[in-house]
Amino acid sequence: MASRNPRDGYWPSSSRHAAQKACTSWSRLRNTWSKSCRRSWRRRRERSRGRSSVADTIRQLAALQALFPDNTAGEISPQDLRDFLVSAMPTGRSATKVVASAAASDLRKAQADYVLGGPDIQAAIDAAGNGSVELTEGPFTVVTTILANKTCTLRGAGPLSTVITLANSSNVDVIQLSAENVITLSNFQIQGNKGNQTAGSGVKFVSGERHRIENVEVHNAKDYGFWAITPSKAIVAYGCRAYSCGNHGFYWNGPGANQFQSLYSDLNGGDGFYLYATESQLNNLIADQNSLAGIRMYSMTDSEASNLKSFNNTLADLVIWSCSRLTASNLVSVHDAATGKTGSDPAGLQLVGNTACSIRGGSIYNIPTVSGSGWGILLANYNGSIDCVVEGFAVQSQDGDLYFVEPANLTGNRISNNILRGAVPVYFNDAGTGEYVYANNVLERNSGWAPIDPGALGAISVVRGSGSVALTTAGAETRTLAAPSFIGQELTLYCKTFVGNCVVTCATTVNEAGNNTITFTATGQACRLYAVEEGSTLRWRLASVDGAQLSTV
Repeated sequence: MASRNPRDGYWPSSSRHAAQKACTSWSRLRNTWSKSCRRSWRRRRERSRGRSSVADTIRQLAALQALFPDNTAGEISPQDLRDFLVSAMPTGRSATKVVASAAASDLRKAQADYVLGGPDIQAAIDAAGNGSVELTEGPFTVVTTILANKTCTLRGAGPLSTVITLANSSNVDVIQLSAENVITLSNFQIQGNKGNQTAGSGVKFVSGERHRIENVEVHNAKDYGFWAITPSKAIVAYGCRAYSCGNHGFYWNGPGANQFQSLYSDLNGGDGFYLYATESQLNNLIADQNSLAGIRMYSMTDSEASNLKSFNNTLADLVIWSCSRLTASNLVSVHDAATGKTGSDPAGLQLVGNTACSIRGGSIYNIPTVSGSGWGILLANYNGSIDCVVEGFAVQSQDGDLYFVEPANLTGNRISNNILRGAVPVYFNDAGTGEYVYANNVLERNSGWAPIDPGALGAISVVRGSGSVALTTAGAETRTLAAPSFIGQELTLYCKTFVGNCVVTCATTVNEAGNNTITFTATGQACRLYAVEEGSTLRWRLASVDGAQLSTV
């Protein structure tokens, strides 16, 4: 029996009929297409006689599509094909308007609406409506401020590729945003040319809300890198950097409801970040080697801050000042430069005048490698904080891990569960009248506590913890010592510098003999006291005495 495999030459009649029909249809289609194409090309050739070459014009994609919405006739000219390919290139017409730099490629120039560089940016924004303006790779030089005064997007090819430079002696802000609705800036760098200016910032937010900046760098601005003032608000800043500017890198002077994410500010002449912004969120901010503070949060009410890192800034690395209901977590401060911090408050974390703030978790290392001073966490002596929590830090600093200055103003605060690793864990410089909780802090590798000698007629602090007091006299002097603040508290008094007798009168007796006065009559004399409870009363008891005299007055 013959094989039924078509490869052996046998085709069922139904298959043969189908094949013949398909061939006939294809032949007719080919002939129709061939005739149509020949007629089309003839007509095109006749109409195109006397025209310029194929590279003469560029049509917008929408206009091109309007020329032949129905292409069944197959009338496609070389010009149409060229226009279509240029319009469809992925690096091309993704923006409403394109401004090319003189250094851009020929293709990018061919796709651009403007080719004069910097002077064309404003014209493109004005002509783009509410659309977008794209800057090609290459340098752009501007003389006057770019005014983004309506909803639009201005984007470049990346901070390393698109650079907007302020011309010499322009003395203006490079970009100002003043539209009431969203303006987006992304993917370019601003070179402020500060050495040849007397004024001018990189980006200034004047008014409007919900503006957005992404992946924008400002370098060398005469004044601020990024500057926002009221009534602008609700600004989103992501992935931006300000460096080597004459003043603050990021300066927010009033606008609220902002979101700051992954920002970097370094080598600026002022603060890395000066943020006076209520109801805002901060995450992953880094400040490095700025001339003033690293990250300064001022009057930030009902805000959240996390993952803030500050390195080797000249003044305090992290400053929380006059804030209310601020929650801050995972704060890192490192100062390991050759010289220590300067100014009146050289601290890793400085707290001034805050109310009901929660500052939890992080690490502070403030040890200059050669010389200088540095505190760990400083509770400053002006505008005292109240009802704040400071806990969960690991601190190691040169002059004091926790430094309390005049804590009489510090009321209702809790400083707890911190690990203190410096040689001087706590340094008290106060009158001893503040009211707050100091508890459960862990000491590691420390040499001792250091409440300072209050001087003649002064009151030795007893409500801050255990410690030792080095007494220094300039003549015959007196001190007072209040009752202890908790059971087990220990206090060592010793005469460091002797010029005249130092008489310390205690509020409680110090032994069963009823003595309440300790007199130091020579250098090196010392006594050690510890706290016990008798009924409901806390009293000092004498653990040891060496040379000092006990008496009762």
